[in-house]
Amino acid sequence: MLFALEFDEEVSARSYLKELLKCYPYDIEETMVLSLLTKNPFPYRPLLTFLQYFSAIGKIHIITKPDVPSPSLQHLWENMSRLVQQSGSILPMHQFAFDATYQVKKHPLSHPYAHLPLSHIPFLSEVQLHSVPVIAMAKHSHQYPIRKSDTFLYRDISMDAASYLGICIRIGNFQGIVFLHRKALWFAAALSAMYPITEPGVTYDFLLLFGLQSHRKQRSYYYDQTNALYIGMVSGGDEMLHFLYLKEMILTLYNALCIQKHDLPIHASMVHIACSQQQQNLVFAGMTHSGKSELLDAILKSCHTRKIAASAYYDDSGILHYLDNAIVSTGSEVSACKDISYVKKQQLFAHYASGIFLKEEDTIRYQITPLTTYESSLQFYPVHALFYLNAKAKFQGWRKVESLDDAIALFLGHHDKEDFFCQTLAAYDHQVKSQELIHEFLTILYTQNVGIYELSTKGTPYQKQFLFERLANAILDEILDGK
Repeated sequence: MLFALEFDEEVSARSYLKELLKCYPYDIEETMVLSLLTKNPFPYRPLLTFLQYFSAIGKIHIITKPDVPSPSLQHLWENMSRLVQQSGSILPMHQFAFDATYQVKKHPLSHPYAHLPLSHIPFLSEVQLHSVPVIAMAKHSHQYPIRKSDTFLYRDISMDAASYLGICIRIGNFQGIVFLHRKALWFAAALSAMYPITEPGVTYDFLLLFGLQSHRKQRSYYYDQTNALYIGMVSGGDEMLHFLYLKEMILTLYNALCIQKHDLPIHASMVHIACSQQQQNLVFAGMTHSGKSELLDAILKSCHTRKIAASAYYDDSGILHYLDNAIVSTGSEVSACKDISYVKKQQLFAHYASGIFLKEEDTIRYQITPLTTYESSLQFYPVHALFYLNAKAKFQGWRKVESLDDAIALFLGHHDKEDFFCQTLAAYDHQVKSQELIHEFLTILYTQNVGIYELSTKGTPYQKQFLFERLANAILDEILDGK
């Protein structure tokens, strides 16, 4: 599976074509391609098949110095686009130009694992997108859950530094380093949209190897107590190259660090609402596919209709903290990665130009859209109401959870990995500590009369389109009007 084509440094027209020919899975005569494209462009059928194959594949230019376009390469792109245009009804523009440019730099990385060539891997410093990316991924599978390892993950592995790209990201108050296999090079653009990228410092909080080529398919992490460092690994073949495997692994490492600091990770979205003299911060927690993002969107839409100021703080992952005798929350990501399987088209086009699309096989499944700034994600926002979205509820509508014991039982789930504390990554692996934090934080919320509610979000995708609209209006009436 071709996820993206990679071109290093200065690319001539001939070297560009040679790279395409090297990746083409069918037989085609090289001299014929070079002649027909560079001398006398002609819509020869095998040549058109060759061009159509590569017109849909992402092309990434990796440079270590400012990019200077090659006139011969520009002329080649024009010829290729013109030929495809002659056989199609839709005018294709610049299908063969670079979709993204990655600026990379060498950094003298200090690390404790001498048998790994991590210090020789270049780091991403800037991403420039020249088109709206549609990133191909492997098919998602639930066969590869994230596991906490009891043994050192990096002991018996080997890797080629030339096959990886380093990315240093900021997430919350932590800094982590991801080494991304170049087979998943497009994921670097998606990653830079989710988390700010920065230069690696002297110290960092976690390391993650993603896309390690191995016969063993796994997603694992380990705490290296000697070096006070969390390390993670996603290994296997092309079937492990899914962006959610990467995103979930990063959040697992981050959540584990937060639990160590006596903070509680939550699988949730958060919205700020300002109406008259009222300022309300609402948190919507729940398991995967319970409707956190959909309810957040419905709240924002309803506020817009009512002419109420509202903004999202985070969409998928947050942290609860105890600060100055109050429960406050911060975000983990600066963008939202949403499943768009049932989203209306007009909603997709609202963020089309600034979005990144993720495709499983032949279906576009996810969209990454900007949500907030890194500085805003670090701010502490008081929690004024906490909602638990339950897609398995045995009742319709919503209810206020009156007792503390009921609230604790609700958020703890049934003590298995599928629903323990809203299926929050890493929480089940640190169950004793997580349970202590859940008891402590919910007790404080109840003591301070912060409302805790349970919402039933079960139903078909069609039913849920109207369900979230009704819930959003009911919540606004309850929270803002006191009904």
